[in-house]
Amino acid sequence: MKKFLITLIILFWSNQLIAGDYYLKGATPATLMEMGFKLVEVTPMPESSYYDVIYTFVKDKNIASCKVTLETRSRGRPYENHKCYNVTNAEN
Repeated sequence: MKKFLITLIILFWSNQLIAGDYYLKGATPATLMEMGFKLVEVTPMPESSYYDVIYTFVKDKNIASCKVTLETRSRGRPYENHKCYNVTNAEN
């Protein structure tokens, strides 16, 4: 399990050129659920300056993960920044 989490963390912070083929543009945890993915793990990352959460989803042999940064903007409005990746890089 630790190797899997380390792999995900490296994927999220690696160069965009390397992760470009894996990036799911416009995807959010909600859209992955609508596509039939099942949520299997939620990993909080409290060591960052914002509150980051990694959601891991599975559908058949596909694994997708989303890194969501939760923060507040001016005037106290919440802001969510989603970056979702198809970890297995397989077509749905």
